[in-house]
Amino acid sequence: GTLSALYRDRWIDHLSRLLALVGAALPSFWLGLILIDLFSVRLNWLPSMGAGTFKHLILPSLTLGIAMSGVYVRLVRSSLIESLGQDFIRSARA
Repeated sequence: GTLSALYRDRWIDHLSRLLALVGAALPSFWLGLILIDLFSVRLNWLPSMGAGTFKHLILPSLTLGIAMSGVYVRLVRSSLIESLGQDFIRSARA
């Protein structure tokens, strides 16, 4: 969100807005199934179920984190763009 606000209307802004949109629009249960299929079934890097080790926490944390990060990126970007347009920022730059 910060990089997106600082480099407004450049490629990093467009990329972060696209990823934030996908992260916010994709349902968590669908994202979880996609991540299980990719990392557990196809790549066999992480366990798909169970409990006990740190590896068992990666997929649920990643699923919930991606879903919430889209909302936070948009919130941080809009707040920073609004703050960067304030008079005290322009005075500090001058």
